[in-house]
Amino acid sequence: MWIMMLFPVLAGASEDGFKFKRWEFALSGGLNNNYAWEVEPSFTYFICKYVGVTGGVNFTGQFYDEYYSGPAPGGPDLKWFISSDDSNAKRILFRPAIRLRTPNINKWGDRDLCVTFNVEPGMYMAVPVNEHLQIGYREEDYLVTGIFKENVTNTNGEWLYWNVKSFMQIEVESWVFSAGYTISNYDVYGGRRNMVIERKPLNDMLWKKKMTHAFFLSVGIQF
Repeated sequence: MWIMMLFPVLAGASEDGFKFKRWEFALSGGLNNNYAWEVEPSFTYFICKYVGVTGGVNFTGQFYDEYYSGPAPGGPDLKWFISSDDSNAKRILFRPAIRLRTPNINKWGDRDLCVTFNVEPGMYMAVPVNEHLQIGYREEDYLVTGIFKENVTNTNGEWLYWNVKSFMQIEVESWVFSAGYTISNYDVYGGRRNMVIERKPLNDMLWKKKMTHAFFLSVGIQF
C-alpha cells in the first residue's frame, strides 16, 4: 500500500492546483481500548508533496477506576492497596514517524477542498520507562496509623513500541481536519509489569498484554 502511495512521486504527479506547504501543525484527541484518553500535538515537515517526517508528543492517561489490593504481613486483616489515582496508568509517548499521503482524491466535488488519505508508520517511545507507585496499608476499612506509605519502582520496563496511524484529511485553505485510527503494540502497563509488592508480582493483577487501538479527531494548520 505504501508503494502505491509513493507512485505519484516516482511518476512525477502533476499539480492539482493547491499550493504546496511544507509545514503542518496539528492537535489531535482520541480514545483507545485501554480505557484511556489521548492528546497529541505534532509537527510534520514535507520533504516533497507526498512524503514527510512527523514528530509528535502523545499524552495518554486512563480514566478507568482501577484499584489494587492484597494481603500484607502483620495480621489477617492487614492489606496493602494502591489508590485509583496511582493505579491508572499515565505516560508520555514520543512519536517519530514517516508521513505518506496520496494526491487529492476529491476529483468531482468542491474544487476548494483537498481530500487525502494519509499513513504514518512510526514508533512510540514511552516516558517514564519505569513507573513509581505509592503503596498504602489498611486494616479492614481503616488506615493503619504509624505506618508510612512506601514507594515501589518497576525495573526493566518496556519503552519502545511500533505504531501505524492512518487517517483521512480535508484541507480548506490553510486549515486541515482529520479523522482516523491508530494501531500499536503499546502496552499500557509496560512501565509497571515487573513490580513486586509484598512478594506478589503486580503483573498477576494487571490485564494481559494486547494490541492498542485508538480513534481520533484532529485539527491543524499548514504553512
